Amino acid sequence: MLNAPSMANSPLLDLGANLAELVDAGIEIVHIDIMDGHYVPNLCFPLSVVEEIKHRYPGLVVDAHLMVEDVAGHVDRLAALGCDAVSFPTDATRFARRMIARIQDAGMRAGVVLNPSQPITTLEPLVHLADYIVLMSVEPGFAGQRFLPGSLERLARIAELAREEGVSPLIEIDGGIDDELAEECLSLGAEVLVTNVYTVFVPGLTLSQGVGRFTARMAAAGHEHDAGALERLRRGSRR
Repeated sequence: MLNAPSMANSPLLDLGANLAELVDAGIEIVHIDIMDGHYVPNLCFPLSVVEEIKHRYPGLVVDAHLMVEDVAGHVDRLAALGCDAVSFPTDATRFARRMIARIQDAGMRAGVVLNPSQPITTLEPLVHLADYIVLMSVEPGFAGQRFLPGSLERLARIAELAREEGVSPLIEIDGGIDDELAEECLSLGAEVLVTNVYTVFVPGLTLSQGVGRFTARMAAAGHEHDAGALERLRRGSRR
């Protein structure tokens, strides 16, 4: 299990302090949403935040989730800034296979994002190429949404598709996960959990308390930190 806090849940003015607290609490991967205000009706994080994070915390894995219309225009810049992993929505490009290869050729891990309105069959030509699959369990664009009904069934189908194809991309789930849903997602085959206001950024708790509480809950259910999965998302590593 990888706990990948989504920094979109951090108030912008607290971002630096929150990152420091998360790293001190043992977090080794963070999820960075990059939105352009066109693909989704919201703006979030300039690309420069990736460089700043990697400069201060070079060992921290940065997982960038593109929610932009111009995916190709972001890849080279993210690679130059030191990003580890980049995922993109398949409906933002007509050439998803080419985009996966472009990300990987730039030395980063490539992920494909499946939004709630897209069928699982969208992944069939891509599941054997991508390093990881991101299943959105909310509509993309805004933090703090609730987990959509049917997402667990979609997760199970993605895991089944990977088994049928004889491949094992990491499966990441993003959106509205609480403790109980996290346990269910992990039992169905998810390995990376993008955590949020229901798990880590919990009102009334410090981030250290939120991370500790969530880690203990997952460990009690038999889900420990997965160092192997972390290395499969680190820049330059191979599946």
